[in-house]
Amino acid sequence: MPKNTNANKVVTAKQLPYNSANEAALLGCFLIDGEVCNDLVSGINANYFFIEAHKNIYDACFSLYKEGKPVDIVTVSDWLEKAGKLEQSGGMEYLYNITENIASSVGAKTYLDNIYRDYLTRRVIRCGVDISEYGYRSESGEAALRNAERCVFDISESLDKSDLEQISTVSNLAYDRIERIQKGHLDDKGLSTGFDNVDELIGGLRPGTFNLIAARPGVGKTAFALSVATHLGVGEGKHIAIFNLEMSKQELVGRMLTQLSGIPKKYQETPRALAPSQIKKLYEVNVALGNSEIYIDVSVENTPASILSKCRRMKVQHGLDLVIIDYLQLMSSENAADRREGRQQEVSDMSRNIKKYAKELDVPFLVLSQLNRAGEVRGGEPKLSDLRESGSIEQDADFVAFLQRYNPAEQNGENVSAAKAVQSVYSVPNVVEMYVKKNRHGELGKLAFEWQGHLQRFVPIEVPDSDNYKPVLKQSEKEDKSPKATDETPKMPEKVAIEQKAKAPADISADAEIVLKPVADDAPFDVEEEAAADVPFPTDSDFSEETFDTFDEASFGSVFDDENLKPVPDDGDIEF
Repeated sequence: MPKNTNANKVVTAKQLPYNSANEAALLGCFLIDGEVCNDLVSGINANYFFIEAHKNIYDACFSLYKEGKPVDIVTVSDWLEKAGKLEQSGGMEYLYNITENIASSVGAKTYLDNIYRDYLTRRVIRCGVDISEYGYRSESGEAALRNAERCVFDISESLDKSDLEQISTVSNLAYDRIERIQKGHLDDKGLSTGFDNVDELIGGLRPGTFNLIAARPGVGKTAFALSVATHLGVGEGKHIAIFNLEMSKQELVGRMLTQLSGIPKKYQETPRALAPSQIKKLYEVNVALGNSEIYIDVSVENTPASILSKCRRMKVQHGLDLVIIDYLQLMSSENAADRREGRQQEVSDMSRNIKKYAKELDVPFLVLSQLNRAGEVRGGEPKLSDLRESGSIEQDADFVAFLQRYNPAEQNGENVSAAKAVQSVYSVPNVVEMYVKKNRHGELGKLAFEWQGHLQRFVPIEVPDSDNYKPVLKQSEKEDKSPKATDETPKMPEKVAIEQKAKAPADISADAEIVLKPVADDAPFDVEEEAAADVPFPTDSDFSEETFDTFDEASFGSVFDDENLKPVPDDGDIEF
């Protein structure tokens, strides 16, 4: 047997696991049975082998296989000799020895399984050593933790061994799904967004997909995402993880309370402004949020890798149905090389990782993104190229939609008349259009909403049959970006209850640990009130007991049934 010149030194007091007999036996199978070699050689790599000579022999087998040449003792020895590796691999004598010890190739798969077991164990051991060494060198515990997560993730990612599958199996599964849908069993459909018009177009948020919502600042990206989260978390009992990199937990909860209760934030924060029934309504909304399975993380240090780690833990301990990231451009990559290569490369790396993580966790990711200014200068509908620091976002995402708001009070010059044209077509004061520009699983199209800024709500409205009215909004070179007042004052709804038929789900909930915590004096709410700041002050007549009585059943169904109300835990297994 050749001397082991393996460059992989022993990194612990114990010998790294390997079995020379298994390695030699598998290579012997390759040399005596070309069919076995063709079946197995391309599914492994040289690092599976611990003995250096065995790595060389494998390289010869794989190279000959790629070139379409036969793999046997003669061709392998010739390849090794030309590569200058025949003698260090044991010479012709060793090649004959490993074939003579194999009666047949029937055990090849077993040999490979044993080799893979040892290979994986060695990787885990080396990972542990690397984690330890990096921990001693690292200047911060957070950096050491991120390195450990990345090291372990690299191993787990390599375990994906998907293979070719005969189409009949897949086609039968596809047909069975269609049959279930036709019978009214929609259990395998994507998660509902809470907006009928969106669900009808995209078919819901499907497991393992990367879904992107993009807009300019202040249009309502966060409110839209939080609406989806509370619809699923409060209304359907789903497990939601929200990662927000620009707001506090109190701000997010404030938006939730506003949206769910239908009571504008300005009245919530005005002393003695609320009637008893309104206070009762806010209390019950808070109970519903506290009993939901929505978890919030507002760490500004989050990276795709840290988000994956937290989501893995949540999925094991609580369950996980949806991940929301607000928003992509606020994150940084854990990969220092990407940061050195520029911001666009860094965002591209994060985008690819999010796609991989969605598939690994088998849950949809709803990711928010900023648009650059090019679309405003150009005018017209946003384009995929308008994604800020776009990189490969448009390629990685399964679904991409843009939000664009038309409010005359927010425009200057020629844009005022353009926004008024849209407003007149829809007959609502504040129109938001959604342009679905990429949809891997469905159609493209345009949807419309009325934006109720004082309530942080999107209410679906019908899109006109004709698009001839379409204006071209352009950004003025000297645009005044300060908020503009409006003469049109939206009326408070007669009933503040969230009506199921409106499908305007409410803003997002926090996990049980942060619900009802007092808002610090230095962390004021910052909910956009848009141009509808002068909402008429509500009176007790606007919130009659009859209205409140209908709130529970009409808005949340069984969420408020006593048997479904669970106490808010004092602590949780996961701290986000």
